[in-house]
Amino acid sequence: MPMSLTSKRKIRDSQQGPSKWRNPPAQEVYSSKLLDALRAGSAAPSTREVRDAAYRALAVTARGRSRWSRAILARRRRALQRARILPRAPPPSVTVSSTSTSSGSGSGPGQSLASKARALGRLVPGCRRLSLPALLAEVSDYIAALEMQVRTMNQLTQDVVVS
Repeated sequence: MPMSLTSKRKIRDSQQGPSKWRNPPAQEVYSSKLLDALRAGSAAPSTREVRDAAYRALAVTARGRSRWSRAILARRRRALQRARILPRAPPPSVTVSSTSTSSGSGSGPGQSLASKARALGRLVPGCRRLSLPALLAEVSDYIAALEMQVRTMNQLTQDVVVS
């Protein structure tokens, strides 16, 4: 029986694994996309602009193969659409909840694992409602991508300091 296109893609992506972020060509592609994004911005970009450019370049380098990269790209699209439609409103005020939650609530170790998985899902873009195996796969890919991002940014800062 022939394999479907999505099955072949899943097998190919799972075989590549997180090592795709550790090879030099991926780092070169990311660094060129990051430099292009930084050059396209203002002359003296703010910290937020640099961070956003770095995340967008990382997501573009991932080519939308992971949930986190699609979430980062979609967030940017939604923000641009919102900026075109609505005038800018003042940011909402931050309120602190007076009720505290205890991490020990619930019954047994399964509840603790579920709460940790929910917390982990909130840290990775686009991974709030994933099963644990899918969440762990996304997290490992995201961590490898962030490690490559750190290596690239360190190299860029060293190149700027030297020149």
